[in-house]
Amino acid sequence: MAKSEMKKASKAAIKVKKKQWFPLFSPKSMGEKPIGESFLEDPQTAIGRTVQVNLMQLTGDVKNQSADMKFEIVDYKEGKLETKVIGYSFSTATIKRYIRRHMTRIDDSLVVKTLDGVKTRIKPFILTRSKVTRTVEYTVRATAKQEIIAFVNKTNYEDMFNLVIRYSMQKELKDKLSKIYPVKNVEIKFFGEEKDPSALETPLPAKKIVRKVKDKKQEEGEESEEKKPQSQETEEASEEPDTEKDSEQ
Repeated sequence: MAKSEMKKASKAAIKVKKKQWFPLFSPKSMGEKPIGESFLEDPQTAIGRTVQVNLMQLTGDVKNQSADMKFEIVDYKEGKLETKVIGYSFSTATIKRYIRRHMTRIDDSLVVKTLDGVKTRIKPFILTRSKVTRTVEYTVRATAKQEIIAFVNKTNYEDMFNLVIRYSMQKELKDKLSKIYPVKNVEIKFFGEEKDPSALETPLPAKKIVRKVKDKKQEEGEESEEKKPQSQETEEASEEPDTEKDSEQ
């Protein structure tokens, strides 16, 4: 009897914790929208975990389905798990669909500090409308690097995500690069906090006089216009002898 009573007492002492669903919400900078749920016994154990969400789920826009946002759970308050955004990534499969043989792909990876001192990693992707020379490629890459560093340096970390999501940064960069050479696509493949503490900030490119490169189609159009007057002069010259013969007759 003593043993059975001890077993019953030990079983009663063991507290069985039941798991339940805890909702996850995006940070205030992204409207505190629900981004998922986690099935846990203790919500405090979720702190430090990461979750990846398709951007379309946050914006409700089908055009954003090629991008993903990564969040980290940082706190548990009032029955919900709070998060902070730690990364933005664009689908590599979508980028591959953009590329054609007659185009030039320009990739880069930069380490830049934001206005509030966060060291970030940003990976731009640029696609020109036609094949370009190495000189033009270098000029486009150097200009993009200069513009991106200036853009990130004057923007706070959380604000950068909103500007990338809204394509404000990509549009501004495309407009400036198109003045050098026609650009078809500008995407940000990745943006987020740099995890490697030894990573050095990317320096600004060396200053160089950038000459505006004309589109090949525009050059061909100018050449054809120059040839037209010459062809007309030859036709007029060939017609002059005929008129003289008519007058003699």
